[in-house]
Parts: sequence; C-alpha cells; structure tokens
Amino acid sequence: MKKNQENKKEHSNTKWIIQSFIMTFILSMIFAVFFTSWQISVIEEFKKEDYESFFNKMLRLVVIVLFVIFVMLTLCCKYFIFLLVEPAYYEAWKFIPVLTLGAVLLSISGMLGSNYLPARQSKYFFYTSVWGAASAIIFNLLLIPVWGIMGASVSILLSFGVTV
Repeated sequence: MKKNQENKKEHSNTKWIIQSFIMTFILSMIFAVFFTSWQISVIEEFKKEDYESFFNKMLRLVVIVLFVIFVMLTLCCKYFIFLLVEPAYYEAWKFIPVLTLGAVLLSISGMLGSNYLPARQSKYFFYTSVWGAASAIIFNLLLIPVWGIMGASVSILLSFGVTV
C-alpha cells in the first residue's frame, strides 16, 4: 500500500514538473529562433572594427528583453497555470519562476558562447558543457534529497548559471 502511494506521489510530481516546463519551453523556443539569426550576425560582424560595440549593445538588449519576459511570466504564471491545467496540478506554478530564470541564464550563456565559433575557440563549448553537466550532477545530488522538485528546479537554475 505504501509503495503504491509513493508511486502516485512520484507520478504527480512528474506532472507538476512537466506543467512547469511548458512556460520555460515557450521562452526557450522564442530565443532559439532569435539565436539562429544571432549566430549568423556574429560570424558576419566578428572581423569588423565595431564588433565589440555591436555585440555589447545586442547583449544588453537581449538581457533586458529576457528579464522583462521573465518578470512578466513570473507575475502571470499562477494565472496561466490555473487556466491551462487541472486543479490537481496548480502547485506547478511554484516552479515556473525558478525554471524560467534558468532558461534566461541558458539564453545568456548561448549569447556569450556565440563568440567561440568565429574566434575558432570551439574547445570552450566543450569546457562550458562539462562544467554545466558536472555542476548539474552535484547540485542534483545535494538539492533533490532536501527540497524534492524545488531542489531539481534550483539545480537546473544553478547549473545554467555556472555556464554563464
């Protein structure tokens, strides 16, 4: 009987995470469309004299837009969840701000990492990925036993922060 209750709880927790990821996924998809164009621009502009100015202006703009979207989603996530999911999954709204901030950090990391390709320093993609993966494993081992689903969410946020 106890094993059956644990399975139901794990199934419910999984659905909470899935519901929480929907908002984060939307932000990531929007950024992915922009990022494809951004990489082309970086390659074209890299050798130009004003590249650093171009890059910094675009980075500031993107960071501001991402944080505005983050704040808007954070303020509205509870209402979105109440409109979009069954009452059993309303608790999922608690994880959205943490996961969305993680998506923001991942996007910023992608922007910063776009310099590796035209500079022919692709080995840093590997280093960044290894640091991110290693930190994710460590944070998962430390945080999930203590905080459960929120620990997994914070682990994602922190590991994306390491890659920035």
